[in-house]
Amino acid sequence: EPRLLLDGFAADPGTVAERDEFRGTDGSLYFLRHQDILRGSERIRIEVRDKDSDIVLAVKNLVPVLDYDIDYLQGRIVLAQPLPATADDGLLVHSSSITGNPVFLVARYEFTPGLTDPDTLAVGGRVHYWFSDYVKLGLTANRDEEADEESNLGGADLTLRKSSESWLRLVTGRTKGQGVLTTTSVEGGFDFGTSDSFDDSDEVASAYRVDASLGFKDLFENGRGRITFYLKDLEAGYSAPGQATTLDLTQYGGTAELPFTERAGAHLKVDIQNQRDGLETEAGELNLKYGIGENWTLGLGARYDNRDDNSTVVPATQEEGERTDTVVKLLYDSRGRWETYGFVQKTIQTSGNREDNDRIGAGGSLRLSNRFNITGEVSGGDQDTGAKLGTEYLYSDRTTIYLN
Repeated sequence: EPRLLLDGFAADPGTVAERDEFRGTDGSLYFLRHQDILRGSERIRIEVRDKDSDIVLAVKNLVPVLDYDIDYLQGRIVLAQPLPATADDGLLVHSSSITGNPVFLVARYEFTPGLTDPDTLAVGGRVHYWFSDYVKLGLTANRDEEADEESNLGGADLTLRKSSESWLRLVTGRTKGQGVLTTTSVEGGFDFGTSDSFDDSDEVASAYRVDASLGFKDLFENGRGRITFYLKDLEAGYSAPGQATTLDLTQYGGTAELPFTERAGAHLKVDIQNQRDGLETEAGELNLKYGIGENWTLGLGARYDNRDDNSTVVPATQEEGERTDTVVKLLYDSRGRWETYGFVQKTIQTSGNREDNDRIGAGGSLRLSNRFNITGEVSGGDQDTGAKLGTEYLYSDRTTIYLN
């Protein structure tokens, strides 16, 4: 990473900024909300978000032509690879019929709104500097003016780093106005939900976030494993891309990777969310895994979650109360062309209107040839039946045929 980074811009583009989110559909075709896109203005990326906290866990920025093709006139994106709806969360308990962390395609772009030239102005920039290999300070600022509306965003961040596994990052931000709001589609762009909106377009709100990671090898010579922690606090009216909220929101939690031996280890994950006059949630899961020989792996897991809605009007479909689930999973890896697994899940405690989450299922993968691969899972229980099937055939070096 460069020790000093300066990045600034000023533009009167004559276009309007937009941000669309698409839940992965296991397909590769997605339609933007608007057409007549400004050529070269798009920034496309894939985000994997935590299923409990909705915090972004991983990002892949896509490269034009190599990762996707776009039709600027029709606002159509075709990915080089199909985008799955979920990514493996590394946890054993199925919290729904199809489990995993949700995957999103995020598209930022500019479009021409009509025949009139919009009165817009955008100014901003970013600067960061590494004072040493261990300390970095960054500043970010942005101002957008569109017609009679103005929005501002300012932020600062401090990174203290010992190694790639041990570090501390502090971020603070302040916004005024609505900024660029986000529309979301779960159908690949055939239909969009309503955007977040604020009653006061001039509202000023602040936010801060703390992220920390500690690798045991930085404490002990033969240490293994890592623990992480996060804390995020947003004031009502805060409006940064992907972070807009109409209610005061506080989130905190963390993870712990604890390898006991070469064969045995534990994984712990906790997420807590408090929303003023809104939904409060608590979720925690503990997994234990043990390798039996070269091929077998036994997994034991327990998950606790609690939901409490403090809204003035609570929807009739809202689930409230506690639930504790346990699971046993056995996996066989042939170390060759196939692997298979089965699991049994049982709810041992519920309260409120929470339903039981008993489930039994099996899955695996099979490579029939060097060109053809099949993966799948099927399970059934109190939360309905869930099944997924993925096939991929390498027709040639340039062409892949898939069905998901």
